[in-house]
Amino acid sequence: MLIEKLPHIKRTDSGAKIVQTFLSPEEKEQFESVCEELGLKMTHVLRCLAVQFANGCKVND
Repeated sequence: MLIEKLPHIKRTDSGAKIVQTFLSPEEKEQFESVCEELGLKMTHVLRCLAVQFANGCKVND
């Protein structure tokens, strides 16, 4: 699973950048619950999903 293979990055790590997302209260609650059940941090899961998405996308020139 890609989520567990990426190293964790903290806000204080050199070069780390902040990216925000907006969720409805229901979406946040559901996402938070799943992450809690899996023992994963929400920020780490979002980062892994973003990296996986970016690696799978190709930009047409």
